Amino acid sequence: NKLMLKFRLLDSNSDFPSVNRDLIESTAIKAAKLAGEVILSGYGSINLQNDIISKIGSRDIVTNVDKASQTIIYDTINEVFPDHDFLGEEDVDPGIEASINAISNKVNSSNLWIVDPIDGTTNFAHAIPLSGVIIAYAENGVTLFGLIYDPFRDELFTAWKNNGAYLNNNKISCCLTNNLRDSVICSGSPPNIKSLDACLRGMLTLSPKVRTVRLLGSAAIMLSWVACGRITAYYEADLNVWDLAAGALIIEEAGGIVTDVHRNKFTLTTRNLVASNKHIY
Repeated sequence: NKLMLKFRLLDSNSDFPSVNRDLIESTAIKAAKLAGEVILSGYGSINLQNDIISKIGSRDIVTNVDKASQTIIYDTINEVFPDHDFLGEEDVDPGIEASINAISNKVNSSNLWIVDPIDGTTNFAHAIPLSGVIIAYAENGVTLFGLIYDPFRDELFTAWKNNGAYLNNNKISCCLTNNLRDSVICSGSPPNIKSLDACLRGMLTLSPKVRTVRLLGSAAIMLSWVACGRITAYYEADLNVWDLAAGALIIEEAGGIVTDVHRNKFTLTTRNLVASNKHIY
């Protein structure tokens, strides 16, 4: 696996970042694993009456573990790359407009880390082991490296642009399902009611035509599971850049397609997502 990693890092067909690739990847992995330890240590300890902070209503929440996870990620990255920009979910005010402004202000950064310290906070708070750490590294509006870490299964999904996608250093690819009737489709339950309505309408349309539709409560899990072939596709309205940047790259590098609902190619400002293998897209 170490030899495989070395060859991946030296692949001459890759898009090389402006700083050392080995250092970006090793720093991201260290940060994700440390955050995973924070998540596991706090798992099952959340008092649902006293330990939850509502951002905008009861459907969008944060816990002190989210904040502790982001702090350790930031500190780990900042120690190695003190001059890089950092965009973490817990630094952004609640609401769609604040999220749009946050990425708009940094999208053209020459060195930008994009982080969701716990994607799937509601699952985590309710002791449902479906959440993950998301870390992406971008330059000038392009994601070059993506990482999703599931601490409950100790599964580390990574991808470099133009260099394939990997799960614990083993190459992965999207599934080969080529028809809707055999497909497992995932969607979400976003906090915004209009966005929720869009997801539900999609479910009503798709459900009779597919094997099943699932709502797993974490973009990190659903994106990474599309990439490794466990599910066929995932769509959701009104997601943020910290939800999507890493997973979109991982799916593309696993041979999948990621666009918005109008078939426009994914960018860091995309907020609605369709991600699947190439056969049912």
